[in-house]
Amino acid sequence: MTTQNSTHSFISWNVNGLRACRKNAFDQFVEQISPDFLCLQEVKLNPTVIPEEDFGYAFTTFHLAEKNGYSGTAIFSKVEPLSVELDLPDSSHSGEGRVITCEYDGFYLINAYVPNSKGDLSRLPYRYDSWDPAIREYLIDLRAKKPVVYCGDLNVAHQEIDLANPKTNRKNAGFTDEEREGTTRCSATNDRVDVKHACNPPRRPTSMMVRREVITTGLRIPCEGSPRHFEWAQRDSNPRHLPCKGKRSSQLSYAPGRRQATGAPVSTGTRP
Repeated sequence: MTTQNSTHSFISWNVNGLRACRKNAFDQFVEQISPDFLCLQEVKLNPTVIPEEDFGYAFTTFHLAEKNGYSGTAIFSKVEPLSVELDLPDSSHSGEGRVITCEYDGFYLINAYVPNSKGDLSRLPYRYDSWDPAIREYLIDLRAKKPVVYCGDLNVAHQEIDLANPKTNRKNAGFTDEEREGTTRCSATNDRVDVKHACNPPRRPTSMMVRREVITTGLRIPCEGSPRHFEWAQRDSNPRHLPCKGKRSSQLSYAPGRRQATGAPVSTGTRP
C-alpha cells in the first residue's frame, strides 16, 4: 500500500458486543460506508461465534480475550498488511484481546481497547503504573520506524473541554488526574495529533451534546488521511439515524512526520 498520494478512510467503533450490534444494521452500515480500515473494540466474542463473513474486506483479524464474551478487538482492512502483532511487547498485558497492530507500507495502524479503571477505581493503579507506560513506549518504538495511526476506545476524556461538567467528574473513571496525565505523557512524547481536536475547534459541550456524542463518536465520525494530510469528516450525529449504538466515544490520533494534521470538517455524503 502506497500512502504518499492517497487518502484512506478509518472508522473506530466500540460496538459493545458485535453479535448484538449485527442485529441493529451493522452489516448494512459497513456496506454503505465501506471505510478502508474498520477498527472495532469490545467485540465480546468467543472462538465459536466469530463471523464467517468478510464484510467485503480483503483482510480481517479478531483478537479475543481468554475469557469468553469479554473485551476483544478486530480490524478489517481492504488491503493485506505486511505484518500483524497482537498485544503489547510486555506479555503482562496479554489475555484480554486489547491491542492489534497492522503494519502497512507507509504506517502502522494500532487498534486498542484501553483498560477501564472501573467505577471504584480498583484498576486505576494497573492503568496508570503499568498500561500507560507500556503503550507509551510501544508507540515511541513504532514511531521511530514509521508514522502511526493510533485509534480505539482509549477510555479517557483527556481535556476539560471534552466534558460538559468536568469539575464534578474529576474523580470518576475516565477523567481522573492519573488517566489524563498518562494520556498527556503519551501525546507529548510521540508528536501525536488528536485529529478531532485538531480539525474541529474545541467548544464547551452541553449535557445534550455529551449524551449524543457518547453514542455517536467513532460511529458517525470517520477520519480520512495519509501521512501528509488528515481530514476530519463530521457526520450528522442525530441518534435517530444511528444503525447501532456504540457504548463509548472512540478517539483517533495520528503521528505524522513534520506536518501537522490539517483540514476542515467535510461532509461524508448520504447518511445511512
